[in-house]
Amino acid sequence: MSLFSNETFINGVVFNQNMSLEQLLKKGMVSLVTAAILVGGTYAVSSDSLARPRQKLSRKRSQKKQKVVLPHTYFIDTSRKTPGGYSIFQYTGKAKIKSQIAAAFDTFDRKQGDKYDNTGFLNVRPTDHIYYVYARKSKPDTVSTISKGYTKIDYKNPVLAQKIKQGRFEKGFLSDLEQMCARLDMNAMGLLSVMDYETAGTYSPKIRNPRNKATGLIQFTRTTAKGLGTSLVKLRKMSQREQLKYVEDYFELNRDGADYSDPKDIALTIFYPRAVGQKPGYVIGCKDKKCTRFQRLVYRQNRGLDKDKNLKITAREYAAPALNQGYLRYR
Repeated sequence: MSLFSNETFINGVVFNQNMSLEQLLKKGMVSLVTAAILVGGTYAVSSDSLARPRQKLSRKRSQKKQKVVLPHTYFIDTSRKTPGGYSIFQYTGKAKIKSQIAAAFDTFDRKQGDKYDNTGFLNVRPTDHIYYVYARKSKPDTVSTISKGYTKIDYKNPVLAQKIKQGRFEKGFLSDLEQMCARLDMNAMGLLSVMDYETAGTYSPKIRNPRNKATGLIQFTRTTAKGLGTSLVKLRKMSQREQLKYVEDYFELNRDGADYSDPKDIALTIFYPRAVGQKPGYVIGCKDKKCTRFQRLVYRQNRGLDKDKNLKITAREYAAPALNQGYLRYR
């Protein structure tokens, strides 16, 4: 209290007790409760003077909420499915970044009962400025597939028989792989050949490339793993059968323009999907000054493929060794 009985100190400011409650509120220095206590009287206050601060506060709160809410409600089931059993959802929101759309779909899925596997940006595909999410059920429906000769494993193959004898495969892995090849209409022996090549004959889901940290059965890169909704650390902790699910996801999401009955397309989809459908001489990596930064990176990490030492790595220079591991004959 001040020396004068009719004055009060509030937050270092002197107020006269004869001031009305509305005058105190308009000063913006005291709350309704504080002013009422200090003045000690009963006053009639207009509803407008009390409502204005609350309206501003609620508007600010709503603005903050709008910044963090993901557009998880903007997904429409198109009732279409891929040959591999993926459901296709149309995204109707305004986001343009694939990783954000994938995260929004995962939020949407959790609210619907968590029926689908986690998605990554590779699951999001734009078509005519419309984004679609390809999602696979955690417990997939039974899909009837017609097994063709090339989708089956040739257990009489001497190289494969030797690998089985060495204990390279965990129980159930080859059976799972054969079923996956039937779903994808894929050459099973071609896939085994490329896996053998990529893992240096070990078929280890933990094997790691010391140059680029690529990991596992088809040497997932960090970007690819993120696009599939996982990480290299998680992939290295998986068994062969667990990692095979992500192998199928990768092929399913890169199947546009690829014919998986052709072993060459399997190999190039793993190594460099853009080379699928191109001529054998298509340049994937090179060291020339005219090459892009990415092509120079590919060459630096795989210069051992440049057998003719012309500072270029072509589609054939990768496919030839990958498919000549003894599982089939590639020319």
